[in-house]
Amino acid sequence: MKARIQNNTPKKILGFMLNDEQTELLQGVCAELKAEFIKTGREDVGHSPAELLGEKVSVCTDESYPEPKEPLIMLAGFDRKSLDTALDLMKAVGLRIPLKAIYTPHNRLWSLAHLANELSAEHKAMQGGDAK
Repeated sequence: MKARIQNNTPKKILGFMLNDEQTELLQGVCAELKAEFIKTGREDVGHSPAELLGEKVSVCTDESYPEPKEPLIMLAGFDRKSLDTALDLMKAVGLRIPLKAIYTPHNRLWSLAHLANELSAEHKAMQGGDAK
C-alpha cells in the first residue's frame, strides 16, 4: 500500500491587471478547477500576494519598483498535477497571460510591483532578450 500525501490547501488564482476578457476566461477556468479567483488591479500594486490571498501579514518587504505594464496571474495551493491541469485549461480556452507565478515562501511578501518586474525580466530572458 502506497502512502499518499494530500494537499488540502485551497486552490486560489490571483489575477492582476486583467482585462474583461481575461477575467471572464480565468473565472471559467477557476470554476472548472474549484479554485477561488481573486481579481486585483493597479490599486493593489503595493500589496503582497500573501495579503491578497488572505494571509494575516502586516508588512510587504519591498522597496519601490516601477509600475507594472502587463497583467499576471499567481497560482496558490496547486500541486504538480493540478498545476498542469490549470495550465492546460488556460491554453484550451485561449487565455494568454505570459506572466505566471507559483505562490512560494520566497515571493509571498513581495509587492505585486516587485513580482511583475521579476516575472517580466524572466520572461524577456526566456524569449531571448536582455534580462536586465
